[in-house]
Parts: sequence; structure tokens; C-alpha cells
Amino acid sequence: MNKQMQWVAARRFGGLLRFSLALTALNILGHSILGFEMAPITPFFTVSVAILFQLSIDVLEGYAFNKEPAYLRLKGRELIAHFLPAYITSLAIGMLLFSNGSLGELAFAVIIAIASKQLIKAPFSFIDKTNPEKPVKRTSYRHFLNPSNFGISVTLLVCPWVGIAPPYQFAEGLVGIWDWIIPLVLLCAGSFLNWRFTDRLVLIISWFFFFVVQAAVRAWWHDTSLVAGLIPMTGIAFILFSFYMITDPPTSPASKRGQILFGLSNAVLYAFFMEINVVFGLFYALTITTFVRGLYCWWAYASQKFSFAGIRYGYQLSRAK
Repeated sequence: MNKQMQWVAARRFGGLLRFSLALTALNILGHSILGFEMAPITPFFTVSVAILFQLSIDVLEGYAFNKEPAYLRLKGRELIAHFLPAYITSLAIGMLLFSNGSLGELAFAVIIAIASKQLIKAPFSFIDKTNPEKPVKRTSYRHFLNPSNFGISVTLLVCPWVGIAPPYQFAEGLVGIWDWIIPLVLLCAGSFLNWRFTDRLVLIISWFFFFVVQAAVRAWWHDTSLVAGLIPMTGIAFILFSFYMITDPPTSPASKRGQILFGLSNAVLYAFFMEINVVFGLFYALTITTFVRGLYCWWAYASQKFSFAGIRYGYQLSRAK
């Protein structure tokens, strides 16, 4: 592994570790101080389901490809990084879904989320710089749906009796200046993580900007108060969605232009769902945006392969003549 690949791996591990620590701390504070509405056993249950399901996938993958399961093959930091995404996904689902004490729906959401990461993938091209003198363009298949968001969206559609945890739970137990300190800490921590490890600050800024624009347009169209459309931005739930979900590196664009379009798409779809009176628009908007991005990756890959095959076939015909 060259220095470039080592840097990328270290950056990914650092981001995963810090995101997992941030969500762990938030869950601890939520169940002890903030006022989370779900049972305290919820994070333990969702994490257990996630780890067991990930282990099952590793066993099946090892059997299918005749190799050691990942949990036996990997060591140290690589082993931790292998399980951290499932851990992060399970904590996010346990924190955001409210099933009124029923655990089956939470297990369903976690399984759908992790399974989507394994089964629903798209081709992504990248430059392999293992040999700096001869960089090679390669293609790898990666998941494009945000796992926790997709698990939540599917569960909300399949199980209409399940809802999103009430936004007030993130600040129900706070009084005085703490109403400002906790959101400020989350905002600063999220900004640092996305600046240092994910490089998605442009996405966050564009998402905020277009969210304000869509709120202003809807307020003008319906002759209503602009403040009402901007109120969601004042909640901790919106901060968590903006800094810890929408910016997931594997399921969001890396280019600045792509990040701007990604933020625009989410804002437009959110406005659409608001206009047709569909609740949970934030989650549905992100699911559709990531799904369309995955379809685009497949289209670009198919177009490239078709063009290359056509050029090669034409060249072979000319040589034959």
C-alpha cells in the first residue's frame, strides 16, 4: 500500500471512529439527560442486531467465495473499521425511529439498512495510484444508498404505525444556556468532522442555502410566514441530519459541483413532499436523491462500456478489411 492509499485509509478510519464516538456520546446523553423518548435498551438492541447481521453476512460471503470470513481475516484497525459502519447505522436508527416500545421494527430497519449496503451497488470509477508512474483508471462497485436513511425510509413506508422520534427529545431535559450549548457543540463537531475527514462542507452550505430558498419560495407562493418554513433548521434533529447523515462520503458526491447539485436536489424534493403534505420528507428526499445518483452512475458506466466496445469493434473491422 503506497502513501496515498495509506492516507485515504487513515482518513476513513479517523472519520468513522469520530462519528461513532459522537453518536455514542449523544446516545448516552440522550438517555440520561436530554430526554430521549425510547427505552434505554434501544441502542443496545440495535447495535446487537447490527453486529450479528454483519457477522452473518461475513460468514455467507466467506462460504460463497471460499475464503475466511472478514472477522477472522482482518486484524486490528481494519477489523474495527469493518464493523464501525454497522455500529454507526444501528445507533442512528435507534435514535431517530420511534416504534412505541416495539423492537421488531427497529430490527427490521437495521437489517434493511445493512443489507442495502451489501446488495444495492453501482460502479464508481477512480484512479488507482498504486504505481505513481502509471496511474490506472479502475472501477469498483460500492453502495450508493445511505444505509441508515434507507432503512428508516423503508420502515416508515412498510410500517405506518412507526414514526420519527419527536425533535423535542434532543433538548427536552435542557434548561437555560444549555439550550444553546448542546446545539453549538454538535454544530462545531459536525463542521470539524466534515471539514477534516469527509470534505463535504460545500454540500452542507449548499443544502442550507437551498433549504432557505425553498422555504422562501413556498412562503411567497402561499402568502405565509417565512419563519414557519425555517423553523426546522433551529432543531437539533435538523443539525444531526445535515452534519451526520446527508454528508455520508460513500453516498454523496465528492466534487464541488456534485455536492451543490446534491444539496439542491434534496431541498427541491423536500419542498415537493411538503407541498403534497407527505411527512418525513427529509428522509424520503435523501433516499430519492441517492437512488437517482446510483442510476446515473450505472448509466455513465454503461455508456462508457458501450462506446469503448463500439470503437474497438470498428477498429477490428477496419483491420480485417
